[in-house]
Amino acid sequence: MSLVVLGGSVSPFVRKVRVLLAEKGLDYPDTAPQAAAALQTWAKQVPKISPVAYKLQGYALNRAVFNAIAQRVTQAIVGEMTVDEALTRISADVDEAVAQSKQ
Repeated sequence: MSLVVLGGSVSPFVRKVRVLLAEKGLDYPDTAPQAAAALQTWAKQVPKISPVAYKLQGYALNRAVFNAIAQRVTQAIVGEMTVDEALTRISADVDEAVAQSKQ
């Protein structure tokens, strides 16, 4: 039986399926050796992920957290603000999103 994974390589759902396949050691068409090795490395680290990270996935306002981190860390990387300023802004952004969700 041959497995076929349909979907874009950047899809989080496709990535989850590929990680599962790597954990199980199953091959499927179009598996580049480098990609398979990377997924196996990732799969070995999954048990070490903090329970807090799993809880964040189910947090109702997780997008507010993820978006704030992506935006503010990018601004720090390109020099628009310092890392300390970025951390302060991340906290403020998340606090604002929480406050707005209560309205």
